[in-house]
Amino acid sequence: MRRILAPRYFPTSRVPSRPRAPSDFLAAWFSRPILPPAEQAEFDGYYLRFRRAFGPRLRHWYDRQLAELGAALAERPGARVLEIGMRTATESLWMAMQGADVTGVEPQMPYVRVARARQAVLEAALGRPLPLTILMRSVLDLETGDGFNIVWMQQTFHHLEPREAMVAHITRLLAPGGRLIVSEANGLNPLLQAQLFRLRGFRTIGTIPGPDGAPIPTVWSGC
Repeated sequence: MRRILAPRYFPTSRVPSRPRAPSDFLAAWFSRPILPPAEQAEFDGYYLRFRRAFGPRLRHWYDRQLAELGAALAERPGARVLEIGMRTATESLWMAMQGADVTGVEPQMPYVRVARARQAVLEAALGRPLPLTILMRSVLDLETGDGFNIVWMQQTFHHLEPREAMVAHITRLLAPGGRLIVSEANGLNPLLQAQLFRLRGFRTIGTIPGPDGAPIPTVWSGC
């Protein structure tokens, strides 16, 4: 594995402690290869189509998608935040850089490796640890504890199964007065869902390997 070149690509003087717009933060990762080869390849594959279209219009809508989340973070500095289905952790990292105490949950190891590599890049560039805990597990395995002030899901809810158990457990994970914020542009996009229906038909429930190798249910949607 090659050395992570954080100081070269994210010199400390150019890494704002709190990047203003989520799209600016994501664009920095699109600008050039930053991660070790395996993690960079996984990151590039995950964002392949999104990256190609990441011009002013898509950046605008990406920021709109996260506007309510940003407002909630501003209202409660240092909030305890849970992201369910963090994938490569773009929003988890961005929230941690806003000062939130973030826990990101993702059941698939390739994405977890990318997320941890990205966290290492930022921490090396900033010269300090980020308040981000990355967990490879199902959200159903999370203990309720003191609860989270914010639970965030982006293009995730339509993947969660068994749905009733997930909703009940997520409710228990919220602290009193906590806020659940769900962004579901993919799940509510009729053109995208029509395209996916051509691929999967009525086979909506599938499985993915869980953290212990055992299969866990998910919604087969390809997005």
